Amino acid sequence: PRLAKTVLQHVLRRWARRTPEIVANVEDLVINATKAAKATENGDIDAIGRTMYSYWLRKKKMAGEDSGVEPIAVADLLKALLAQKEIIGGTLIGAGGGGFLVMVASEGRTVADIERIVKNEITDLHED
Repeated sequence: PRLAKTVLQHVLRRWARRTPEIVANVEDLVINATKAAKATENGDIDAIGRTMYSYWLRKKKMAGEDSGVEPIAVADLLKALLAQKEIIGGTLIGAGGGGFLVMVASEGRTVADIERIVKNEITDLHED
């Protein structure tokens, strides 16, 4: 099962090893946070979406592929919506990276547009 404490254990183990990949990833998280703050100050919604997605990629790297931090349905949803340019970015937030999916819609897209795509196209991927 995907539990916050399990994800945290993965993160802490990876950080304790201080591999060059993980150290660089943490440095990138700091740089990305600075970009996100500047984007917020400037009201640049597109940049907020990009930094949000960049954060999500780095957060997944921090936990490791075998951590279960990203459920398959979330991965498929983000991949499809990004490919269709319906969203600029997204991330899971909450304990262990789970709980809430936050996305920034592309300009001109509405919640209804994204909900329609999820219902019509993406939910077919996970009907089992």
